[in-house]
Amino acid sequence: MQLVDLEGKTFGSLTVLSMGETDSNVKRLWLCKCECGNRVNIPSGDLTRGRKKSCGCHKLKVEM
Repeated sequence: MQLVDLEGKTFGSLTVLSMGETDSNVKRLWLCKCECGNRVNIPSGDLTRGRKKSCGCHKLKVEM
């Protein structure tokens, strides 16, 4: 499987800054910056399949 470069792309409120490490499940992680300023590592599949669109801050706003 070929790795797709996601650097600079935006997924919801997340902008991919750089390629991150590999997690314990051997998934490629990407360092992303959320619109709120938080930085999080997200697996590529979660970004490309739309499962993650923020660092979690949007969920917090809805619950408040």
